[in-house]
Amino acid sequence: MMPRLQILKRIYQSGRTNLPESRITKQLAKGVTYTDITRGYYSDKAYYTVDVAFFDTKEKADTLIQEMKEKGYQAKLHKVENKHSTFTDVKEKKIGYVVRTGDFKEEK
Repeated sequence: MMPRLQILKRIYQSGRTNLPESRITKQLAKGVTYTDITRGYYSDKAYYTVDVAFFDTKEKADTLIQEMKEKGYQAKLHKVENKHSTFTDVKEKKIGYVVRTGDFKEEK
């Protein structure tokens, strides 16, 4: 049987396999675990962005994006997909759409 940490690393693998990584896992409640994964190197190109809203349809997300742009905000659409449905209770491939804004150098 594979140890739990190895299973988590296989499920949550992101990017190249040779990047430095640290994980902090905390049980929040029975059956609920929080895992903080820090991976990779610092980059001057890194930035923070804000998730403004989540929608179940692209049309609703596009409406908000248009409204934000009319008010002078940058807005981007991010499609949320379930790439690991065998490991989750969500079986649909498309989950929804997130509207994001900003490319901030600092978290505020």
